[in-house]
Amino acid sequence: MAEIKLTRVDYRLVHGQVVTQWVKICGADRIIIVNDELAADEFMADIYRMSAPAGVSVEVRTVEQACEEYKANAFGNGKLLVLFKCVEDALAAVRGGVELADVQIGGLGGGAGTTTAFGIAFRPSDVDAMKMLDQEGVHVHVHVVPAQQDVELPDLINKLGF
Repeated sequence: MAEIKLTRVDYRLVHGQVVTQWVKICGADRIIIVNDELAADEFMADIYRMSAPAGVSVEVRTVEQACEEYKANAFGNGKLLVLFKCVEDALAAVRGGVELADVQIGGLGGGAGTTTAFGIAFRPSDVDAMKMLDQEGVHVHVHVVPAQQDVELPDLINKLGF
């Protein structure tokens, strides 16, 4: 049975911080990216697979595939870093049967309708999904880079005001 060492929401998926810091800190030997759009784009999925550090495999799943695989064999073997591109995907996976104790929010992108706190741009729908994860019993917190302070969900909600 695989051991989920870190579950992270980061719209950039596999990038410098993930490769150089988070993989080392959590000791992952496999990265599972859960995102429907990326799973449908073999070219982009290959780019993410090639960006992993030596000794770490990258696998891409749809939310549905991830739920089915988790129910069948708890993601197989190894030490996992599970990456979601958005909070909604993490919520769908949990509601689909993937047991996640902890979800780290590391980056959500920016744009119109967002409010920035602790170095991340949040939409109200992001916060709503985080609250729902919390209601499902998942510990949700913000942690952009290891050197920064970890921020708990209630503190984030107070800071954002919604």
